[in-house]
Amino acid sequence: MPIDFDSVKKSYGRCVFTREVKEKFFQQFYETFLKSHPDIGALFVDTDFDKQISMLKNAISMSIMYGEKQDELAKDVLTNIRRSHSRERHNIKPEYYDYWLSSLIDTLHACDPNFTRELEQNWRDMMKISIDYIVEGY
Repeated sequence: MPIDFDSVKKSYGRCVFTREVKEKFFQQFYETFLKSHPDIGALFVDTDFDKQISMLKNAISMSIMYGEKQDELAKDVLTNIRRSHSRERHNIKPEYYDYWLSSLIDTLHACDPNFTRELEQNWRDMMKISIDYIVEGY
């Protein structure tokens, strides 16, 4: 079944542009993600979370653009993530992306009042495109 990118974009909009939700979405994501695996918290010890949240916002937006249109700007951004997350740089192990995606899905479920199983599958399928691209660079 093809990915419904419009539903993903609307879902993301409900989570990051709705006044009631936007303040907690990224904070809740990181709270969930950091608790998702014993090794993940250590990766963020000296992290500036304001900067990290800004990068995450951009990464999710670029993932949507890359998945939907194979956009070159989006690919450039994902290529930078791919390099920075590689074995040689931050050494973000491929298995950590499962925890990242589960944390994102849990946060979307908590923050998007219109979240459904079908929408979850669209998010998973869309993010898999970018995650696979990033992990190939490990």
